[in-house]
Amino acid sequence: MPTSETVKKLVPVGFLRLFGSCTLWLVLALILVDLATASVHPRRYITNPKYQPNDQNTPVTKIVEFIDCGNKPDAMVLGSSLPLLGIALADAAFIDGKQNEPETEVRVYGQARYLAKLLQEKFHHQVSTINLACYGQMASDADLIVTRTIEKGKCPKRIFYGIAPRDFIDNDSPECGRTPVYQALEIWGQNWNNPANTWKNLQANFNGKDSFEEKRDRAIAEFWHYFKVKGDWKALLVASAASTFNRPVTFAEFWDKYRGSNPDAEQGYAGTVKNSGNQLAHPKLDQEMYTKSLISYKKKYNPANYARFNQEVGHFKHLLSLCQQNNIELVVINMPITDANRNLIPANIYKDYLASISRLPAQFGATFVDLDRTKDFEANDFFDSVHVNAVGGKKVQDRLVAGLKSTDM
Repeated sequence: MPTSETVKKLVPVGFLRLFGSCTLWLVLALILVDLATASVHPRRYITNPKYQPNDQNTPVTKIVEFIDCGNKPDAMVLGSSLPLLGIALADAAFIDGKQNEPETEVRVYGQARYLAKLLQEKFHHQVSTINLACYGQMASDADLIVTRTIEKGKCPKRIFYGIAPRDFIDNDSPECGRTPVYQALEIWGQNWNNPANTWKNLQANFNGKDSFEEKRDRAIAEFWHYFKVKGDWKALLVASAASTFNRPVTFAEFWDKYRGSNPDAEQGYAGTVKNSGNQLAHPKLDQEMYTKSLISYKKKYNPANYARFNQEVGHFKHLLSLCQQNNIELVVINMPITDANRNLIPANIYKDYLASISRLPAQFGATFVDLDRTKDFEANDFFDSVHVNAVGGKKVQDRLVAGLKSTDM
């Protein structure tokens, strides 16, 4: 059995310093797990909505995957759940003929097929579209998505950006820089979703002139990202175990089930009553969802957060500037909301919102389409106080494309 002294003589000291600690091997193991997580995106395989909270990565996975893929669409859709649901439900009704769409599918929906159909009819050639609208998207998030898209050389010819007051003044949204979109694109998507980029970062670290200790500390700091994405694996494993053994995850869910409710049933967004060609009968307004949304949005709007509003307007201006500089035709759509929802917004901040969104697009050569003040939408176009149903989603897209200039894209 060789002694420690013999080992020291046979093995270079530098090798021992670098590879003689089990900590290094543990870190290397974490790297492999991290790369697997970033490549697989395990949370996207969860199909039960109770394992997909809005502050997690599932709704923004499609954004990360688009930034990394080789596709370059003709048109892109940005915005929060308002344009997302309108497009998803209209596609389900008019393209697939579905009576409703499960929430799990709506949350991650990345297409805009009815919009593509309208654009193709208007411009007389096939138009490819991508739908990057997602739950909770703020103006700052949209700005970051456009920034990353341009950096990747994937500029679309036209961007349809659906906005509403919530996108500038949501008290429930994480602060700018901590939203799901930022977490995905700044930490996960930008640096770690591509193993080649990871290797380049490590090479740059070890090829520098810093001391061994400085390089070691920087490398360990980079590896810390593993703890930011391990929640994806935890969520997937918990959801899989709960599904396999048919057991609720929390006591609250167990109690709901014990009392007779069905927490495992997927929530559907009723969008149609009768589908006949391009004609849809209006569904009845879901009064319970309508009331719940008013309670929720009252908290989002009040008290008025002017600091956040000004910050988001600044990002909105930057987005407008980016599109102008890169010859992207930007169409800003003020999405329709109900009178009851609009009345919850503090008067002063709503006035400033209208002034900003109606004035700024023209300054940067963008098109502004105001669908909220046309009085063209009725209560039955919504399934709650702010989100349009399939009928309303179709109406939004019909009026939007009809108002576009008949120039090629």
